[in-house]
Amino acid sequence: MKSDMENKDWLNNYMSLKQINPVNPFTVPAGYFDDLEARVLSRKNLEELKNNAPEGGFTVPGNYFEELTGNIQSRIAIDAALDEEMGFNVPEGYFDDLANNIQSRIALEEAIGKDEAGLTIPAGYFDELTGNIQSRIAIEEVLSNADTGLTVPEGYFNELTHNIQSRIAIEEAIGKEDAGYGVPEGYFDVLTSNIQSRIAIEEAAGETSAQFAVPEGYFEKLNQNILNKTVNQETVKRRGVVRKMFQSTAFKYATAACFAVAIGGGILLTEISNPAGDHKSSFLHKQLSSVPIDDIKSYLQVNVDPGDTQQTVTTEGSQVNDADLKKALQNYVDSVQ
Repeated sequence: MKSDMENKDWLNNYMSLKQINPVNPFTVPAGYFDDLEARVLSRKNLEELKNNAPEGGFTVPGNYFEELTGNIQSRIAIDAALDEEMGFNVPEGYFDDLANNIQSRIALEEAIGKDEAGLTIPAGYFDELTGNIQSRIAIEEVLSNADTGLTVPEGYFNELTHNIQSRIAIEEAIGKEDAGYGVPEGYFDVLTSNIQSRIAIEEAAGETSAQFAVPEGYFEKLNQNILNKTVNQETVKRRGVVRKMFQSTAFKYATAACFAVAIGGGILLTEISNPAGDHKSSFLHKQLSSVPIDDIKSYLQVNVDPGDTQQTVTTEGSQVNDADLKKALQNYVDSVQ
């Protein structure tokens, strides 16, 4: 058998308790806050009436009940007249266009009040007419959209500081007295001569750069080009009869004479102009030191004529010592190696 608490039949006797939510008794009834303001005002007005009411209670004015029937009929007639559409009606959308109509009326009154009677077309009216019509169409399309709220462009707040600073700088520049650019005195008088002088300078600079120009990669290929034209040059094939040296001694004399002249000239030039250290660090010395002896011999065999060598030795009129010549040649070969 269940107890009375479990049956909860006793709540039927207490309707106010039955309306309370058993899960959470501290909840606000539905619509409580919606009617709260009206109930508070009603309670306030009731308290004021109680405080301001006379001690004897409410009284009825004189002849109230005698005139009650007439007053009721008059009220009924007034309500019936208000229900009929006999008064002034406000057109649809009147208040939406009211601000624009007032501004248009003000502009019209100002135009009529001017001294110039009649209508005049502003300067450049037709030039800007197409742009104004398109702008007006765009404005009407924007206003006719369902979304009538204001939207912020994308990235507006990111660029807001920069835009404000730019606007301030523009306003400051416009506010200055000397906002434009001034032309120096006599500028146009010497303009022609300045232009001609500038053209002459540009032409001279262009000719100079065209005359004294070094090809691209010239210095990078300079060393290789020199070697190709000297050491690595291919042997020129001569047509005709190849004459062999009839004596091996003539070749030795010619070679020794060439080296003797080269050594003597180098020593003489070194003693007169530069020291020996500069000669060793020169470009010619470095290039010759890297050339093998066999290449020098091959070059002399191909390009030196024994007859020319013999004529050169005879012209000098000096006696050649074979021992000294061999010794000098051997010393030079040892020093090069």
